[in-house]
Amino acid sequence: MKPILRPRPVLIALTIWVLLQLPRFIALPLIQSVLLGTDPAAWLFPAIIDIVVAVLAPVVLLAVWRHPNLWSWLFTLCWLVVSTFDHASAVTAFAIAGGPTIFKDFGSSGNLVPLLQAVVDAFLFLVLCNEGVRSHFFRTADVCAIRDAGF
Repeated sequence: MKPILRPRPVLIALTIWVLLQLPRFIALPLIQSVLLGTDPAAWLFPAIIDIVVAVLAPVVLLAVWRHPNLWSWLFTLCWLVVSTFDHASAVTAFAIAGGPTIFKDFGSSGNLVPLLQAVVDAFLFLVLCNEGVRSHFFRTADVCAIRDAGF
């Protein structure tokens, strides 16, 4: 039976990316400013999804490092899809309503940042779908060894 090694570079890259999502909690003041009428309502949905992604980030890390299985793989893929969707909704909000007041300090390239983040999310999604990485979560070498043994 061929041992399955952890795809450490992929897991480390994913860990760094997930940790970089924790600053999405900056959306809390954005939600407040939308509810107070300071910022356009178009920003409410992306801000709420930012909070969801940030809250689930530690769960993703726990799942991929401590419990690598089908469910943690699927959960991580779903998390990346939600994150990508959130970045797309932020780009849409920029196009519809302009930038929120909280982001004025970031300059006029504010809509470029979520677009680049969506590209990273999509890239990690594709990397996690790689057969070698999938085998870490699916334990396909164990399945193949059982099949080859005649069971």
